[in-house]
Amino acid sequence: MKLYQPKSDLDAVQLFLEHPENEHLIDLASYHLQQAVEKCLKYMLYNIYGMDENSRKYRTHNITQLCYMINKLDADFLDKHQDLLINSYKLTTWETGSRYDENFYVKTQEIENTFIFAMNLYNELIDYERNLSQQIISIQDKADNEIEYDNSKNIKDENIILNNEEKIEIDNINNDLEEENNNLEDDYEL
Repeated sequence: MKLYQPKSDLDAVQLFLEHPENEHLIDLASYHLQQAVEKCLKYMLYNIYGMDENSRKYRTHNITQLCYMINKLDADFLDKHQDLLINSYKLTTWETGSRYDENFYVKTQEIENTFIFAMNLYNELIDYERNLSQQIISIQDKADNEIEYDNSKNIKDENIILNNEEKIEIDNINNDLEEENNNLEDDYEL
């Protein structure tokens, strides 16, 4: 699940709210609002808590059930999202009611109020992703710095080895020169 999915639904609702003269689209707005909340909750289940997207257990449009599933994984979830829990049954009915019930009716004010906590839930997920990205970047920077330090340490170690090898080579040359000098002196004395 990707975050652009609930964002698309929220954008559709926002367009409705910006054009209240389109009252005939309220059914569509309520459907997209239910979908946005459902997708946010499923995003949490799949992307944050690692639940299997293909599991039949999570194939539900029931907002109340999804809230309780998340609360089993995060005991503070329902405390933090009382507004969502209070409105979960109503939101669940919007999924089918807005499409199939000829007597379906929602006030624009209900859409506006629900849109606020739906946006808060979505923004919470955006903040989660942002924090996760920052943590990953921080870990990568730390790893890069460690690699840089290791590389510079290896270069210094290689320089010491080279310097030692050069010193040995110079000592060998000096020894050879000294030996030649001694030989020349011996030859000269003769």
